[in-house]
Amino acid sequence: MRDSHQLLLLLSLALIISFHFSAVQAGTEQRVEIGPRHEELFFDFGHLGIDFPVHHTFYLVNRTKEAFRIIKAIPSCDCTKVSSLDSIVEPGDTAFFRLKFNSKDFYGPTSKSFTVSTDHPLLPKVQFFFLSQVGQWFHGIKPDPISLFFLPSQKSRKITVKNTEFDKISLRVREQFDSSFVVTIVKDRAKRGQALELEITPREDLAQGTYSSNFTLAVEKKGVADPTILTIPIKIVRY
Repeated sequence: MRDSHQLLLLLSLALIISFHFSAVQAGTEQRVEIGPRHEELFFDFGHLGIDFPVHHTFYLVNRTKEAFRIIKAIPSCDCTKVSSLDSIVEPGDTAFFRLKFNSKDFYGPTSKSFTVSTDHPLLPKVQFFFLSQVGQWFHGIKPDPISLFFLPSQKSRKITVKNTEFDKISLRVREQFDSSFVVTIVKDRAKRGQALELEITPREDLAQGTYSSNFTLAVEKKGVADPTILTIPIKIVRY
């Protein structure tokens, strides 16, 4: 069910890409690439808990010969906030968009988006997509705990992912939202009945404040093509 859901979304992305991001200059056969590549339009948070904020940074590359202005970024629902880190994007430069999605009011598969408007005539709108599977954990592949909260006195904590069904599973860190913490993989492979293990350590030089972040894992399962994606929210308090 989830695979067919992703396939439909990817087909929609392909149509959007072909419509928005390629143009033929008048009187020539030269193609003008003006938008982001396919993988920059789409992000999958995978499985995550209910009522947590998670973050991701999307980006848009200006491959034209003229600067353009970011007019606005509009999310598809109140669950999402998007902030643009740039206003004018020069040729060859990159615009960054910081996404915050709150899983509070969701359960099961979600598909959300936000739309960026620019003043470039060939790039009036760009739509970015993100998926999640909220509150559901398939095949027993679930982080324990599903999120981490650090007070100033706490130096590090461990996360485990048990393997209850497969001959062997392995993991890799797919993405870390920021550098407020360090992820150390203690055990990257687990046979049936064993568990993967990671250690999360907040940076010692963090200034006073509250840091909301996350990281995403890809868990590979022996004999299964698609990895299981897990996103673990992190909250760090320093005072």
